[in-house]
Amino acid sequence: MSVFWVPQWLWPEKSTYFEWQSNRVIVRLVGLPAPMPSYGEMYANFSWFGVVVGMALFGAFHRGLARYREHSPKDAGVALIYTTIVVSFSPTLLGLSALLQHTVPLTLLIYVISKPGPAAPPFALHGATT
Repeated sequence: MSVFWVPQWLWPEKSTYFEWQSNRVIVRLVGLPAPMPSYGEMYANFSWFGVVVGMALFGAFHRGLARYREHSPKDAGVALIYTTIVVSFSPTLLGLSALLQHTVPLTLLIYVISKPGPAAPPFALHGATT
């Protein structure tokens, strides 16, 4: 996990050093190239303690995200940000990659577009009703 931030183009042989990581665990165990579920990755890295604590933290994250959405129920920008994060994020390497490459830029774009300004255009998302 600590080498996740090093891009593959910078360190091409990175994956050969970590054969018990992410989706390579299932390939190593049964030969099936399938993605690793988040609770499986937590178990592989931290045993049952990781599953219990990790899923509790993941639930707390979603509870906070739901409270953020409930704070402004009629704001289309908040609904778009909530949907973007819920659909594309998971606590796995693939989820973190999606977070950095897709979710963060899209969330920032939605936030900037939906933020009210002194001369907000009539089509701004902030305060829009559906």
